[in-house]
Amino acid sequence: MSRIPVCIRLCAWALLLLPGRLAAQYDSEFQTEFLFERIPNTRAEALGRADVADGSSPASIFYNPAAIAQVQRLQTDFSTAAPLYLLGNADFYYAGAAYRFHKLLSAGLSYRRLDIGESDFEIFINGNYYPINKPRSSNAALTLASEPVKNLRIGVNVNFYDWKYLDGEKNARQIHLDAGAMYTLELPIGSGDPHALTFGASVTNFLNSGIEFGVGSFRTVQKLPIVARTGAAYRIRRTVAYPGMDAGPIELVFMAEYQDVLNSPYKTAFRLGGETVLMDVLALRLGFFTSSEDDSGVSTNRSRINDVTFGAGLIAPLDQLTGGKIPCRAALDVTVLKQPPFTFSGQRLPNFRSFGLRLDWTLPGA
Repeated sequence: MSRIPVCIRLCAWALLLLPGRLAAQYDSEFQTEFLFERIPNTRAEALGRADVADGSSPASIFYNPAAIAQVQRLQTDFSTAAPLYLLGNADFYYAGAAYRFHKLLSAGLSYRRLDIGESDFEIFINGNYYPINKPRSSNAALTLASEPVKNLRIGVNVNFYDWKYLDGEKNARQIHLDAGAMYTLELPIGSGDPHALTFGASVTNFLNSGIEFGVGSFRTVQKLPIVARTGAAYRIRRTVAYPGMDAGPIELVFMAEYQDVLNSPYKTAFRLGGETVLMDVLALRLGFFTSSEDDSGVSTNRSRINDVTFGAGLIAPLDQLTGGKIPCRAALDVTVLKQPPFTFSGQRLPNFRSFGLRLDWTLPGA
């Protein structure tokens, strides 16, 4: 493929994002714990929360729906994370699956949910504060992706957002759409080691949907965030000599990502991540992110969060270990991190733990 069509596509994405600047503003405190603070991807948590250009699993659709076009056949994902801030009973869950029917069609289903548990949260509606009893947020998504030409992948999410906020009131619900694209540039193999550069871009809620809620006959609408992400990832695979072992593979991945919430001045973020996979068995990850925050005009609140992230993964080729009786490749991801503080003083937040399990199934005809 010539580079001119690629440039045209990238420009088209830029034009798509521009109208978001004119959209009604997103309240940076609305559902931020579900929309930004917990993500359904343990691997990305360890990589500075970057995944728009390197995702290849159902959990990656949170960043870029085009990611499932890289699934080889069938892949399933599960993850959980806890706690949230000081809320010891808060739990986050995710489950997803993606299937590649043909290079022109991959489809996925996913579900993520955050249960806050008992809390002293309140919600301000029509001039009054109302206590929230065990609030719950969830999002179910249908994802369709395609590779219309070699190395160019596009995708869309159809999301069904559901928010339980007050007993006695119907859950607030809304359908919104995300879109994304990825393009991989295969680089010349001068040394014999395959390597490639992938560019990714996505925008969530590109139709500027809002969610309606209220008390009794009073109704109001809160806009959901329009989140634009763009980034690049470099991947190289080499064969090296390991001490006391035969030569084996090593894979290195480096990525950078920029995030901009187009209908809010906050949550603008820059992310870096790096991963080393040894012998196709052990993955070591390191990342960094910085994000602007709404300090609400309070001097003790932080207007920017900076944090270093890390984690690991263990990969097991179950198909080889079981002689084909279990036809899949399993990957267990673990991230245990200190929660970044949002104030300059106060109680230290407890560590949060995120665990993910990915199963890449080998099926007949794959």
